[in-house]
Amino acid sequence: KEGQEICNKTGKNWDKQGFDGTPGSIFMELNDMKIRWRGLGKQEKSILWAIRQLYLTGIYERKENFSLERIKIVCDKVYDINNIPRYQWHEWLEKLEQARFLKLLEHDQVWAEEAYLLKVVEPPKKESQLNLLHTMIDIFREDAEALFLMGNRAYGSGGNSLERVAFMKIAIAAYSEALKVYKLETFPMDYAMTQNNLGNAYRTLAEVEDKTANCKRAIAAYTEALKVRKLETFPMDY
Repeated sequence: KEGQEICNKTGKNWDKQGFDGTPGSIFMELNDMKIRWRGLGKQEKSILWAIRQLYLTGIYERKENFSLERIKIVCDKVYDINNIPRYQWHEWLEKLEQARFLKLLEHDQVWAEEAYLLKVVEPPKKESQLNLLHTMIDIFREDAEALFLMGNRAYGSGGNSLERVAFMKIAIAAYSEALKVYKLETFPMDYAMTQNNLGNAYRTLAEVEDKTANCKRAIAAYTEALKVRKLETFPMDY
């Protein structure tokens, strides 16, 4: 009822809205965007599918900014779009920008609207977040930052979930892979932050599985983090 009142006051046509219970959906024209989605070609859809996967697994910067390089990697590994000249990519991205699905930013960054990724972009097949995380860890096994971000997403997703064990194990796997790059000697700050989060994941896992062993692993990770986060230099982190 409140949604209909908003439509009446703003001159929007209620019958054309993809109302989802939030006022924002009235102004985002979800039904119109769904029509535009159906008119996209396979390549443009693949780009949006890739961005959606990056979003669901936490591989993005603030305000839903995505790395074009990572988008291309997912398109290559998952949707078999590879060896494409730069001008062709530019054409596809421009078409998506004209359709208002994304916005091209500086430094090879792409912004995409969260609501469109979740409510308009229809994946080619249904896949659980757990499976997506497993897939993306394999794809970005040498990208420490992406692995760290995936670990954070898995940890955040499993906090109050019935699948807590599975999510914590994914977080642990992602952080452990990141630590193959984030060495104490070369990336001390990243090393400490990753070890700290690894400790958090083991501590949470200890609440539901192998309490003693996982608590010891958590203590070991926190101890590693304290090699960087010293009382004299980082008192709050310490």
